[in-house]
Amino acid sequence: MFLYTTAVHGRAINTGMANLPGYAVLPFIKDLKILSNGDLAAATYGSGVIKYNSGTWSQYGTGLSNLYANCLYLTTAGTLFVGTDAGVNTLVGTAWSQASTGLTANKPVRAIVADASGTMYAGLGFYVYQKGSIVGELFYSTNSGALWQTAGAGFNSTSVVCLAATSPGAVFAAACGLWQTTGPNNWLFTMTGVPLANNVLQTVKNQQGDGLLYAGIRPSPFPAVRAYLSPPIKGLAGHL
Repeated sequence: MFLYTTAVHGRAINTGMANLPGYAVLPFIKDLKILSNGDLAAATYGSGVIKYNSGTWSQYGTGLSNLYANCLYLTTAGTLFVGTDAGVNTLVGTAWSQASTGLTANKPVRAIVADASGTMYAGLGFYVYQKGSIVGELFYSTNSGALWQTAGAGFNSTSVVCLAATSPGAVFAAACGLWQTTGPNNWLFTMTGVPLANNVLQTVKNQQGDGLLYAGIRPSPFPAVRAYLSPPIKGLAGHL
């Protein structure tokens, strides 16, 4: 991990970060979130969730059901959720608690986000090196992850790699193409003007906060990353 500021250009901040169990390498950091107290939480693939405080890293929370953490989501109330290769957990006090009821068992949760009403969405999908169907899945929860329901009507694509929410309430899912909700369980393909062969890798907002930028990659044997800008979408937020 490296820290970049206007005054510091790439200082390593790995103090306290343990190597992956059984390996002489640091864990792969999949996601970062700034907590309400200013600490930094990191989802690592193999070492669970760790926290950076006062110049050092330490394990964050006890009892995480799966140490292969893919994504973090922090609610407006400050509740932290983590998506792992085996479901969703939420931090209650200093301990992680399962919040996976209704989700497909043992399928990686790759992204979590909530819309303007507080409805949470989870995007699932196996990695290419894992055994399992390449079909992606979407779920939603109206009770802070206590129960998840299928949210995939109209969605027909591969593993969900990213979710993004806009302030008017729309949610976008990045998979093989970009998909948009018109309701918790209704999705529409929204890639007009973009070759269908492109696989969306990530969604981000521009500096003005009024656009959705997503990167696509052509399938092999000649991969190439491209970027596309959607029509203006005000207030993009969420897990990007």
